[in-house]
Amino acid sequence: MDLWIGLMFLVVGSTAVPFRFVDVTSQVGILATPHDKVSGSSIADLNQDGYLDIIQSNHGQSPADAYYGNARGTFRHQERFLAQGDRHGTCVGDVDDNGMPDAFLSIGLITNPSNLPHVRVELTNLDGSVRVPTPNETGFTQTTGYLFGCRLMDMDGDGDLDLLGQGGLFENVQNHVYENTGGGVYQELSVAPINRVKFSPFALGYLVTDFNGDGYLDIVLYGKQIKIFKGGPRFQYTDVTTQVLPSEYSNQRFSAAAQIDIDNDGDFDLYFTGGQRLKARGSPGADLLLENQQGIFRDISSPAGIPRTGGRNGVSVADFDNDGYLDLFVGSAVSQPVVSNGTRLLDILLRNNGNKTFTAFTNHGAKELSRSSDRNYPAGLQAFDFNRDGLVDILIATRYNDGVTGAPGQISGKLQLFKNTKKNTNRWFVVKVPVNIRGRSTMDALVKLKTPSGWLYRRVGSVGEGRSHSFIDQVHFGLGLSKTVSNVVVEVIGGSVRIVNDLRGVAVNQIYALRV
Repeated sequence: MDLWIGLMFLVVGSTAVPFRFVDVTSQVGILATPHDKVSGSSIADLNQDGYLDIIQSNHGQSPADAYYGNARGTFRHQERFLAQGDRHGTCVGDVDDNGMPDAFLSIGLITNPSNLPHVRVELTNLDGSVRVPTPNETGFTQTTGYLFGCRLMDMDGDGDLDLLGQGGLFENVQNHVYENTGGGVYQELSVAPINRVKFSPFALGYLVTDFNGDGYLDIVLYGKQIKIFKGGPRFQYTDVTTQVLPSEYSNQRFSAAAQIDIDNDGDFDLYFTGGQRLKARGSPGADLLLENQQGIFRDISSPAGIPRTGGRNGVSVADFDNDGYLDLFVGSAVSQPVVSNGTRLLDILLRNNGNKTFTAFTNHGAKELSRSSDRNYPAGLQAFDFNRDGLVDILIATRYNDGVTGAPGQISGKLQLFKNTKKNTNRWFVVKVPVNIRGRSTMDALVKLKTPSGWLYRRVGSVGEGRSHSFIDQVHFGLGLSKTVSNVVVEVIGGSVRIVNDLRGVAVNQIYALRV
């Protein structure tokens, strides 16, 4: 029985529900294949047809699944990354500067040299087809580098996408840095603060943000502690954990994280899901919310109304009810007390109350219809608007792995899409950002929207991170009851490109293509 969930949400369950999701997995063409998933999906418009697509890794069992969205609100399936290997997290972004997002897959344990390299790349051609380059073409010829996740980001301010490889099981160097030397050709660099940081047994995830607004991307690593590295020019990273965090949170457990501007002040706050579950039963832990106060973080978890018991894998940020405040969706993976659950736990939607607190809902509808027959637990999740109706939907990747090697029938998983169907009188606005602007990637670009109530702030890319990363170039804003918007500003990482569009006279409730 989900005791901790039942007690925590007894009152909320009896009130009016501001959210309603329905399972549309089979209707939209997502396959019901029972494949184990180590991470959540990567979301991007891979063929740039205006509809967001999905890439989902399937661990060691089978190739990755790609689902291409279309105007009918369905998906076309294609297998990707066909070569065998210990498949882990994925990431997406345009690395060869042709305006089309490419896909990366991180590989873990190598038992056969034929399974190399640890980083696999599939490039997207201008017509949307896929090309598989050789390791010599991409530069990923390293024989070491056990990876759990990958993150494309501009680490040196030159406008193209470098790579953070996160993992390190069995190796002295746990995290790896690869420079994009041009056109998607990479070379590994020694970046001591990132390479040398040690986690036991490894960092479970990453989060990239710009916590001090200086235009350089910062890296957060977490697992049984949290470390934050302030970025600077040309791969310069400094461990500033003790200067900017209230604690390193040693001997606690975190498995996913997200940046979220909880109060629309322009400073991106940090949310971490507590607890960990890779295999077997997992361990509980408290979620953590750190408020960004001009580059210094304050722990506001206790008064915020976020989960403090059980354990969660996966978090995603979106304004699910379009009221102008960003909400959170977290995937429940560990019960408390801890048991080898045979019943799928209820995931939690945290509604932003607009005063730095949240109200938790479990009766939102984004759940397995027959929970008693589903023992899977989340591996990760992403929020995105798959059918372009202005209501943000939820995609959840799940797994079951009891940790017993070779036990038949003890490994499974699924991918589920839940459509947001709760309409209200609130309005919305989506900014479609180009993949590149003036030769620079828009990954992690800051997008600011001026409304009658003030400015709203988002970043291009993922809406929650762990071991996989997205490039969502359709940036969603809930507007509440505002009927107009007046300006949109996009600032590309590095500070050299700033685009301003005058939106006076532009209608809301639409997807607006940024003029550059």
